Amino acid sequence: MHRKVIRFSRAMALALLIWAKRKIRTPITGTLMHRVEFDYIIVGAGSAGCAVAARLSEQSDVRVLLLEAGGPDRSVWIHIPLGISKLLNNTKFIWPFKTEPEPELFGQEVYMPRGKVLGGSGSVNGLVWVRGKPEEFDRWRAAGNNGWGFDDLLPYFKKLEDYPEGDPAAAAMAAP
Repeated sequence: MHRKVIRFSRAMALALLIWAKRKIRTPITGTLMHRVEFDYIIVGAGSAGCAVAARLSEQSDVRVLLLEAGGPDRSVWIHIPLGISKLLNNTKFIWPFKTEPEPELFGQEVYMPRGKVLGGSGSVNGLVWVRGKPEEFDRWRAAGNNGWGFDDLLPYFKKLEDYPEGDPAAAAMAAP
């Protein structure tokens, strides 16, 4: 079997260490896992990690493990737009990262909180979703990036969205 070495960022490595210290139970039976093999291990249950895990697990012969250092997204503050003010300084829900001192900002560090909860930063963003302008994607395609035009990406956007009031040609009516 071919094995690939994966390099983890500091945050990912910390998430993996936190996970390794917990007693892990299988979601279906609740029994302790002693030795389980997976086809894919996804570190980080943010927006992308959850989407990748969901798509991979649609294949019945594939075993997927999704790791997340944070907890579930059950806080009321995650589910209302104004809740963002309660989340962005609460280390239960975010990793309080800062940039290195920025010379262009006279040495100031920029606060860059990242989500530490199921859904990742997508759960602590005030429920904001911005798709982007179609012209920007079309510019990518024109620059030689086939498959990255707006019309190419629209079906994937629709898989992520649920906006019943929108135009059916441009928005999904019932996404997962």
